[in-house]
Amino acid sequence: MLFRSFLSKVHFHMKRVIKADNFYIALYHKDEDMYSFPYFVDEYDKSDYSQKEPLGNSFTDYIRVIGKGMLINKEAESKIAESYPLRVYGDDSKIWMGAPLMDSSLKEVIGVVAVQDYHDEKAYKEEDLALFEIFANTIGIFIEKMGNIEKLKEAKEHAERSDRLKTSFLANMSHEIRTPLNGIIGFADILLSEIEDPNLKEYTEIINTSAHRLLSTINDVIDRKSTRLNSSHRIRS
Repeated sequence: MLFRSFLSKVHFHMKRVIKADNFYIALYHKDEDMYSFPYFVDEYDKSDYSQKEPLGNSFTDYIRVIGKGMLINKEAESKIAESYPLRVYGDDSKIWMGAPLMDSSLKEVIGVVAVQDYHDEKAYKEEDLALFEIFANTIGIFIEKMGNIEKLKEAKEHAERSDRLKTSFLANMSHEIRTPLNGIIGFADILLSEIEDPNLKEYTEIINTSAHRLLSTINDVIDRKSTRLNSSHRIRS
């Protein structure tokens, strides 16, 4: 939702400086060799772009491959087609302008942003392309930041799940260990009140004392660990 709102604002401001009635953003998914469209506005093309699409040999794919912005009119299209097997997707436009979306290192193209005009072949000039590339850089930076935020959210959720598992484990361990120890202590107390033989009484007192010490140690370790986990959870929240 935040991403869509940001792109809508970018589109609004873009239309104030260049013709951008037909504007889309295509994000490249390398592992699938497909594109997704987080933003797509077109006066003619009303296709459903909610799903990923393969755009092999399209203008969009060509910009991704060469890694730089271009103005493509009919003349430029013919020249490109001499060395690159272009394939037209959607309605044929008079002029198309695209720019790559780069990651922060400027080493990898993560997508393409494009505008097109169906009526005027002179709708865009070279200075428009320079400005358009600035918009593309801004969008690319924002996309990467959004990706980092999502990774942080996933890491936080993973840590919280891990904390819940640890807390559950400690609770189970506390029950499983304390229950038999309390049983030992209880029966040792009973034996101490009934045994008269000095040697047996001494042995039973050792059992009782040792059990109390072990229970005290377990309580200290488990309670301290639980407190640390709860404190860590509150800090992250």
